[in-house]
Amino acid sequence: MRLLLGFLAFSFFSHYSYSHDYYFAFAEMEYNSVNKKFELSLVVSTHDIEHWLKDKGVPIKELEDHLKDSTLQSQIGSTLLDGYSVKMNNSIISFKIVGFEVKNDGLTEFYFSSSTVDIQSPILVSFDLLMDIYEQQQNKLTFIYKATKHTYPFLYTNREQTIEF
Repeated sequence: MRLLLGFLAFSFFSHYSYSHDYYFAFAEMEYNSVNKKFELSLVVSTHDIEHWLKDKGVPIKELEDHLKDSTLQSQIGSTLLDGYSVKMNNSIISFKIVGFEVKNDGLTEFYFSSSTVDIQSPILVSFDLLMDIYEQQQNKLTFIYKATKHTYPFLYTNREQTIEF
C-alpha cells in the first residue's frame, strides 16, 4: 500500500514539475519603407499556443499538421491577432498571416504582413497574447524602424506600449 501511495505521490508531483512557471512570447516588427508595410513575426511556445488555440475553438491537433491548410492558417492568424494589435492615428492596422514555421526547439514562428500604410508617430501596440490564461505571461516586442531597434516589454499589468520615433 505504501508503495502504491508513494508511486501516486511521485506521479502527481512529477506532473507538476514538468510544467513551466514562466510564459514568454516574442515579437519583432519592422516597417518596410519600400512596400510601406509592417512585417511582423511572433515566436511562441508551440505547446502553449496549441493549447491556447484549441481553447479559442481553432480545430487543430498539432500545428505542423496544418502548414498547407490556408483556411485554417487564416483562422490561426486572426486568432493570434486578437492578442496583438497596432493603432496609428486611432485606426487599427490590419495584418494577415503569411505563414508559420514549427521549429525543432519547441517554438513556433508566425509571420504577418500589414496592409499598406504611411507610418506616423506615435503608434500604440497592444501585445497581450496568452495573457487571458497565463497571468505570468511576459511578452517582448522589438520594433525596427530606419535600422534602429527598440525593445518594449508587455506584462499582465502593462499590455500596451506607445512607440514614438
